[in-house]
Amino acid sequence: MKENTANRSAELSKLNIVLTFPRIISDIKSTVASNLAMSFAREGKRTLLVDCDLRRPTQHKLFGVTNNSGLSSVLLGDTSFSESVHRTHVPGLDLLPSGPRPPNPAELLGSDRMVNFLDSITEALVRGDRVEFREFGASSEE
Repeated sequence: MKENTANRSAELSKLNIVLTFPRIISDIKSTVASNLAMSFAREGKRTLLVDCDLRRPTQHKLFGVTNNSGLSSVLLGDTSFSESVHRTHVPGLDLLPSGPRPPNPAELLGSDRMVNFLDSITEALVRGDRVEFREFGASSEE
């Protein structure tokens, strides 16, 4: 058990996770997140961009993919992670869009389902060099 924990810690220490913060204007935040993700991918780093903005998602528009499934549908158990991830036009960059807007975005993102989701993709994160998360808006404004 201790050896498994040590191995897992060593794998996780190789990850670089970048967060954008909710106090920035949404359009600027989206652009910064997508540009960072594209830069990492163009450096040859496997990159996963996760759009956690369940209220006003934009990453699917920026990359020209559908938003029929994504983070919200994965968290609600409607689709699997692999069914919801899209390859983008940038080699090495995958996108998990936000998915359909749930009735309770903040509650869903703060739920045990989100924790379980993060745990379930840890192996995918370890395989990639960097992971880009687009942070959701913290305010309760719609």
